[in-house]
Amino acid sequence: LRSNIPAFIAYNNGVSAIVGPNIMTFNVERLDTSNSMNIATGIFTAPVSGLYFFGFNSLAEINNTSLVEVFFRKNGAALNYTRSYDAENVGTAYGPTAVITTIEQLSANDTMQVYLNSGSSHGNQNGQFYGYLIG
Repeated sequence: LRSNIPAFIAYNNGVSAIVGPNIMTFNVERLDTSNSMNIATGIFTAPVSGLYFFGFNSLAEINNTSLVEVFFRKNGAALNYTRSYDAENVGTAYGPTAVITTIEQLSANDTMQVYLNSGSSHGNQNGQFYGYLIG
């Protein structure tokens, strides 16, 4: 068993929707074993080099848009292969949950964040950004 494995979970509690285009930021840090997640900026900074797993899920809010699109950004650059699109249920209050995951090789001080390119992400604990060191 390894101790002190970098891991984090962040989400929004009681906030209104975040509307894209925008970096996803958060106001609750449920877990952060290495103090590497800055919820105010939405940026995770790798404390050590290694292979990391990342995930993001959110209830899409699509009242006024035809498309919800989210993706990860590594060191500020879009990881296009992590994109999630959804254009279902347009005109209703909420759509399905947008989910993206990836495994990335990071060097110490590399960053990861979630970018909401279009649409809205519902608040009130209906989504979270999370990650941890695999090895």
